[in-house]
Amino acid sequence: MYRLAFSVILFFSMITGTYVSAQTFTYPDVPSSIVNRQERIDYLAGHFWDNCDFSSAQLFASPKAVLDFIYLLKSQSYPNASSSIEKMIVKAQAYPDAFSTIQVLFQRYLHDSQSTFYDDELYMIYLEAVLSSDVESALKIVPEYQLGIVRKNRVGYPAEDFSFMTQNGEEMSLYDIRSEWLLLCFINPTCSACHSEQEELLRSTAILGLLGENRLTVLSLDPGIEYAAWQASSFPVKAGFLAGYDYGGSIRGQRLYDVQRIPVYYLMDSNKIVVLKEATLEKVVARLETVYNNQ
Repeated sequence: MYRLAFSVILFFSMITGTYVSAQTFTYPDVPSSIVNRQERIDYLAGHFWDNCDFSSAQLFASPKAVLDFIYLLKSQSYPNASSSIEKMIVKAQAYPDAFSTIQVLFQRYLHDSQSTFYDDELYMIYLEAVLSSDVESALKIVPEYQLGIVRKNRVGYPAEDFSFMTQNGEEMSLYDIRSEWLLLCFINPTCSACHSEQEELLRSTAILGLLGENRLTVLSLDPGIEYAAWQASSFPVKAGFLAGYDYGGSIRGQRLYDVQRIPVYYLMDSNKIVVLKEATLEKVVARLETVYNNQ
């Protein structure tokens, strides 16, 4: 419903070149001389905040303006999105209340893995822009901390290594696992949803096929569980499945992985390059089905 409403507004603004108001927010007028759709999106994003009064207490009474801006950013290339974000920050940085609200909304919609707009790469661009801006130092404390987390385990980059103990008492590291694919599952043994999804894994023809061909390893662990509780837990007993215990506490202590909720999944290739980050089971199964069916 939101996407439809936005599409109507954006279409009207881009095609007719007229102003469209949403509460106290006025969208920029795209020159009629710009006829290319992508160029009109880039112009609209780059000038999105031109008519904005950041001192207005009503500006962010609704998150709609920020959501519309994020929608535009996700329609741009990352370099162009970075430029659009920098222009917004330049205009907003003199207004701490407005800037703080923008910061909360960007975190909520770009960094929350359950958000429709989830995009850690775009969120990283936003955080880097904040830290390189002239915004007061107090407003940079949280972005600096979050940037350190977001930069870890990026899609297309090597995963963070850590050591763990197996059910047999063997000490291993993530990079000791040798298989074409590695599925890292963050679960809680007492979580019914986690058990349900582990069972669902075993109902996937693709996952069973990859396990049977020794092409996939599934590593399950809960970084917060106590050793005694972990020992008493039950995990799938099947070739290719490992239940790990983070005996050094490095995953949680060093925030090696961004685990916003459980269950959640990280999929890696044979070189431990992250393919899916903070993914749902549905996305994992879909990706592995593609791998299995295209072998």
